[in-house]
Amino acid sequence: MSSALAALRQIGPLQLLGYVVLLALCLVGARYSHSLPLMADAEHVLYDMSANFTAPYASADGKIAVVSYDSATLEVTRKRSPKDRGMLARALTVIDSMRPAAVGIDMIIDQPQPEDDQLVQALRGMRAPTWIAYLGDKGGDCDAGDVALEKWQSDYLNHFFARLAGSNAHKTNVMFCDDPGFVLRRWPTPRRDAPLMAQTMVYGAAGGPAISGPLVFHRPRAQAAGAGADGSEPTHISELTSAYTRIPIQSFGDAGADPSLAMTPGSPLYELLKQQIQGRYVLIGVTVAGEDQFQTPLSDGRSDRMYGIDVHANAINQLLDRQVFRPLPSWGLWAVVVGMMLFGAWASLLRLRFAFVVLILTGLAALAATPVLLQRAGVDTLSFPAFGGFVAWAAGYVIVGAGARSLSSTQRTYAQNALGKYLPKDIALDIIRDPKQLELGGERVDIYALFTDLEGFTRFTDSVEPELLAKVLNQYLDLLSETVLAHGGTIDKFVGDSVIAFWGAPIARRDDAERAVAAAAALQEAGETFRSMLPPGTPPIGRTRVGLHKSSVIVGNFGGEGRIQYTAFGDAMNTASRLESANKRLKTRALVSSQALEGAAEAVRFRPMGRITVRGREAPIEVYEPADGFPAEALQRLDVSWRRFDSGEMGALAEIEALSAEFPDDEALKGLAERLRVVGPGGVHRLD
Repeated sequence: MSSALAALRQIGPLQLLGYVVLLALCLVGARYSHSLPLMADAEHVLYDMSANFTAPYASADGKIAVVSYDSATLEVTRKRSPKDRGMLARALTVIDSMRPAAVGIDMIIDQPQPEDDQLVQALRGMRAPTWIAYLGDKGGDCDAGDVALEKWQSDYLNHFFARLAGSNAHKTNVMFCDDPGFVLRRWPTPRRDAPLMAQTMVYGAAGGPAISGPLVFHRPRAQAAGAGADGSEPTHISELTSAYTRIPIQSFGDAGADPSLAMTPGSPLYELLKQQIQGRYVLIGVTVAGEDQFQTPLSDGRSDRMYGIDVHANAINQLLDRQVFRPLPSWGLWAVVVGMMLFGAWASLLRLRFAFVVLILTGLAALAATPVLLQRAGVDTLSFPAFGGFVAWAAGYVIVGAGARSLSSTQRTYAQNALGKYLPKDIALDIIRDPKQLELGGERVDIYALFTDLEGFTRFTDSVEPELLAKVLNQYLDLLSETVLAHGGTIDKFVGDSVIAFWGAPIARRDDAERAVAAAAALQEAGETFRSMLPPGTPPIGRTRVGLHKSSVIVGNFGGEGRIQYTAFGDAMNTASRLESANKRLKTRALVSSQALEGAAEAVRFRPMGRITVRGREAPIEVYEPADGFPAEALQRLDVSWRRFDSGEMGALAEIEALSAEFPDDEALKGLAERLRVVGPGGVHRLD
């Protein structure tokens, strides 16, 4: 927990607040996606796809019949609008004799016609409950300016219903409300004073329980033989071009002198129609292209719009099948978007590409399947945030991912800066890219090990205040560290005033030899620079001594899981330490072994300092000292004379002594001449 809080603090309060605010805004937007522009359109499209996928087939019990004014009716009556009311009156009389459960007329009688008296007489004689479409002055509860009535129309409609007082014919609400996009998806807002036609037909004048939520649109189970097979509209009695039995209204009139087609009980046609009407809910309306049509979730375009009379049939079917949907609680909607946001946030923290793809597919599949499963379980998904869930998932993925990348960048910079105090930048970056290099363990490699020491530092610490000591020591170590890192070395540790470093690990370079020997020369020069930088009054401080050797070591991370250190153990480290100490005896500033010089370029000049042995090592070491301040001509003479003497020419010793006399202040050269006189050609000076 504390590590997580520490990581969050690294992002910064303002940036963290920005991420939180963005997540909150996206979460609220996802939850209320049905109310936001564009997002609402996306939600409606996804709902339509889900509703289309889950649309049930029409009930097999055949309790609904549709009697329609179709294009053939218009051809017979030669009358398009208003529809022929004499034909309606005759059909009602015949239908009522066939004992239907209820009759619904989805036609607005808003203007006088010559057949009105005939229609009123037929309606007053109805034994079956009959419900007739009614609109108020403003067309109902919806924004339905295209069906609003003028005052004279409303007056006539009210006058017409007044003539039906005391009969079984009553007015009923037929107004459905389109969702945005002009698609019909839901029941209209429940009104106790004006139940929908489907409710009054099934439950009577009270309208039964209040209904809300999605309308269920049913698919046709089959299509009658020949129904539209040649592209023309079928004219026979029964067809299943919709989900319900559809009968042209002209079928209920006498068809000439043929007794078999007479609309009297016992005739074959009458008995055939009676089978389609008796005990059923009969809806009478228009099925003429371009009139009273709605786009529904089942529509695949304007050419596939559903007639209003079929919408009412679907509503009745839904009530008869008791397909009433439970609303999804608000907390459930919040749970969807919060869960998807957390899911997206989790996905953003995974780095495996395969897992990333799997999670995306899983998230999309869950979003697609959830509303379908809920609908099948009887849950209202009109307000389900399907697109909002995807937005929440994407917000969680993008915003949390951005925060993680920001934190990673901050931590990367911090780690790089921290590692940069001990490693060259390229090696630090490589370790950050591959942290496995910091796993516990070691390997045997050849490295160039380097030790430094500040001469007289112990005396210096005894003569200054702690504050000055800390300041001077930090400046000194900073200068030497910068020098090591500038030459590509890895700083192993600081021991007091000493710097321990190496080249060749954790990453080996082809030019490690050149870097290491150049660093050895540069470090002793940096020490002299530091001495010159000390403020006046500071006690004197000695020279910086350096030792460099190449050999095999064990290098790696050692310690424990809670505390590790990248370091090296072996001959190179021990020998470099001994060479640093040997500087004091040999009067030199830096000693580099011949092994370290192998393969190094001649950018830095070195002069021979003979052959020595150090404590803990029997094998002799040929050592060299940086000679940047030594004349090139003198260096060449010394190198030749040393090679001749070491091969057995005693006379070469005089040449070395003569050269030493030319540089009387060169204590290291003087010491070399003295040692060679003692050990002789091929000899070794032992340092115990």
